[in-house]
Amino acid sequence: REAILKTIPAGMVRIDARDNNTILWYNGIFLEMIGYTSEQLEEELHYGCRSYIHPDDIERILLLRSKLKKTGDNVVLEARAYNRFQEERVWTVTLCYVSGEDSWDGIPSLYSTGLDITEERRQLERLRHKAEKDALTGINNRDAMKVQIKNYLQEQPDTMNALIMIDTDNFKQINDTEGHMVGDVVLAELANGMKRLMRDSDIVGRIGGDEFTVFMKDISSRKDAEKKAQELLHMFGHLFDSEKSPMKVSCSIGIAFYPSDGHTFKELYSNADKALYQAKMQGKNCVFVYDRELLESMGKVS
Repeated sequence: REAILKTIPAGMVRIDARDNNTILWYNGIFLEMIGYTSEQLEEELHYGCRSYIHPDDIERILLLRSKLKKTGDNVVLEARAYNRFQEERVWTVTLCYVSGEDSWDGIPSLYSTGLDITEERRQLERLRHKAEKDALTGINNRDAMKVQIKNYLQEQPDTMNALIMIDTDNFKQINDTEGHMVGDVVLAELANGMKRLMRDSDIVGRIGGDEFTVFMKDISSRKDAEKKAQELLHMFGHLFDSEKSPMKVSCSIGIAFYPSDGHTFKELYSNADKALYQAKMQGKNCVFVYDRELLESMGKVS
C-alpha cells in the first residue's frame, strides 16, 4: 500500500472524521505542500488540519463534509491554505469518507487528495487581466467595461448611476504635431488621472482611440456626477503643467443617467454619446448632460 501511495503525484492525508481535524496519516508531498517537516507538523500544528486551512474556507469545508454520510461519498472543492511561511496557496481537494465499520482500524476517516494549483490560478488571472485591460492604459477595455456595467445594472437595478463619456479634444493634432509616442503618453496620463480622481468602485474604461468612459455607481444625486465631470475637466487641463514644455490637453464630456436616460446599457451609452456630441458642438472642453427635450428641439434625437 505504501509503495502504491508513493506513486500518486498528489498530497494525501487521512483525517479523523470524529473531529474533522486530527491528521492520522500523510505522505511526503502533503508535507511539501504545507512546508512542514514531520516534526514541525507535530510540534507546531499538533496534527491539526485546521491550522493551515484559510479561516474563511473552513466553514464551507465542514458544510460539505456534513453531507458525506456513507463510505465512498466524496466531494471535490477548491480551498485556500497557508504554508509554514504564511504564503497563501490554492488547492484543489478531493475528500472521500470511509465509515468506522469499513475502516481497517475502526476510525471513521476522511481521505483527502490535494494538488497545489496556485500557479495555474495566477496564470489564469494574468490571462484574464490581459483580456480585460487596455494594453496602453491598463484600464478596462471596451468589452470588459460593457460586461461590468451590464452586470451591475442587473444586480443593482434600483440604484442611480451615471455614464460619463469622454473624448480628447483635437487629439489628431497632438499626434500630428508631437508624434504618436507623445500621443500614447497623453492617453496613458489621462487614464491615470481618471483612476486617481474616481472612486475605487467606479468603472473606468477606454472604448477606443482617444475616447474613455467612466461609470459612477450608486450616486446620491445628478449633481454628484456633474461635479465630478467638472473636476475631470480641470484635471485634464492641468495634467502637464509641471512639464518643462507644458502641453494643454482638454476633453469634452457627455453624461447620461440611469434610469432616467436609459434602462439598458445600450440606451445609456447611446444617450451619453449624444450628450458628448453636443459638448463637442458647443465648443469642446465642456460638459453636456443629456437632455432629451432640448436635443429634440434641436433635431438631434431621432
